[in-house]
Amino acid sequence: MTGAAAFFAILPPFLPGDNLYQAQRRMAGASAAAVKASGAPRVVMLSSLGADLSEGRGPIKGLHYLESILRESGAEFTAIRACYFQENTTAFIPAARQAVIYPNFFPRPTSIAGQFVR
Repeated sequence: MTGAAAFFAILPPFLPGDNLYQAQRRMAGASAAAVKASGAPRVVMLSSLGADLSEGRGPIKGLHYLESILRESGAEFTAIRACYFQENTTAFIPAARQAVIYPNFFPRPTSIAGQFVR
């Protein structure tokens, strides 16, 4: 990363056989160390909704940790806290095809641009 204008950080998905949080901490530590060693001036991280919470967030715990140590790296830091990812939609394809519904936990919008959604 030496000479890079910025670094985009992502924690890879869970690897079977690994302890999730230990694996996340190991990868997070390596990323933060590389940022510090290279002097990269900016870091953007793909995080998740809830990663700002210090406890009670399950597998997002590793993202909270990565955010914390990247903030301490000395680089300008930005976390993109997405609330949903495209790959989460694949589980809903059968319901969408069979029942013509898209099951989710998002609140139903009541209007869009003044038009009521039915």
